[in-house]
Amino acid sequence: MKRAASVTNSNAAHPLDNTNALLSRRDADQQEQPTMGSENAPEEVHRLRLLELPSEILLHIATDLCGSKAIVSLAMTSKHVHSITQEAMARNLVIGTNGIKKALKMLLVYPALFPKVNKLHLGAYQSGHTKQCICQSDTTFNRNERKLLRTLISANSDGIATWALLQRYKHEGGGIWSPNHQFFLDILLSLCSNVKDVAIQLQDCPRRESIPDLNSQTMQALPLANPDFQAVTIFYGPALVLMQRKLRSLTILPPDQLAGPTQREFFTNANDKLFSVFGRRIITLPGFHQLKHLDVPMDVVGLPHSIIFQAEGDPEMAEVVFNEDSDGDSVDAITLPAKTLPLSLTRLQLRICNERTFAFLYLISLVRIKRLKLQNVECHFAMCARTSILLCELGDGQLLDYLNLLRNLETMGVHVDFTRVVVRSSQTCAASLRCSY
Repeated sequence: MKRAASVTNSNAAHPLDNTNALLSRRDADQQEQPTMGSENAPEEVHRLRLLELPSEILLHIATDLCGSKAIVSLAMTSKHVHSITQEAMARNLVIGTNGIKKALKMLLVYPALFPKVNKLHLGAYQSGHTKQCICQSDTTFNRNERKLLRTLISANSDGIATWALLQRYKHEGGGIWSPNHQFFLDILLSLCSNVKDVAIQLQDCPRRESIPDLNSQTMQALPLANPDFQAVTIFYGPALVLMQRKLRSLTILPPDQLAGPTQREFFTNANDKLFSVFGRRIITLPGFHQLKHLDVPMDVVGLPHSIIFQAEGDPEMAEVVFNEDSDGDSVDAITLPAKTLPLSLTRLQLRICNERTFAFLYLISLVRIKRLKLQNVECHFAMCARTSILLCELGDGQLLDYLNLLRNLETMGVHVDFTRVVVRSSQTCAASLRCSY
């Protein structure tokens, strides 16, 4: 029995034999698997780290983060990313509240960034809570900064502006901004010679202590032109000359809060005299013959009847005669100050459209085709399509055939889009009506 058991144990497989068999089988399987060079070989995924990304991609990421707090965190990543972030912030320069002097001081440390500024977002540049701020009231610079400003302002503006000239305009005043706000804006635009895109929010007209007394005999001759109305230009002095030559895109930001009506251009009833000397500003853009894109709230352009489309070389017109009321009835001729829009525009965006929308489109249709360069008009309404049309019919007295008007514009090469802007829970979203013609 012992001998049989020993024979049996000798015939059993040794554990090392099983291990060797497994190893040989694994080697055979690895030989059968395709090599990395074959077509069916799985590709290894190499995840790039932030610092391994190309500088162009980092610049694009930093540009998208401009205006947010995340841009500061990105700039603190490394010295390389910090330099790229500075260039992105300079290209799309966003000026925060009370931040224009800080931005100027930062750019004076790196003067090579001045020519790289292409877009300028000023926001609510002169809001009510910034007029008395220390940053805006202190217009002094240290000795080295003044020396650098004297050199750079004249060189970057091609001699149009000088430090002495800006100082003189600050003391004389003028324009829609306070002297100090205008002074900082003149410096920034004189230094940044390649600014072609500006976004800014207009401020309300300053209230006067007394309202003009319009007697009953004067108010009986309604409608009556407002003697205190004057359309304003956004820029003033040397900044106006520089922007007329270089500005390509202008965005007038809508007010953050309900700002009330605009200043009245003419009176239709006795209550209009309350808005004769204050209200929201109405703009005019004479001489901006390089402007291609304009994005404005509808009420900022004012009445369509006093708008003139001007091409380069056209004579200046100071007044426009208007002789129809809102119902289309003939009335005594009213002389209104002219407002100018350049014929160089190719894209026009009208925000918060009102009852004068189709009257404005009709004004565009009167321009000769050879002079008109406009290709696209976007009209943004805050109401549904039916309500918006009824509002426009009420405003123009049902004197316009809207379908024929839109067909004529399409024939002239002007594409008109209508979009409804819905406000929900303090968030604005665009619902596509897309009544495109």
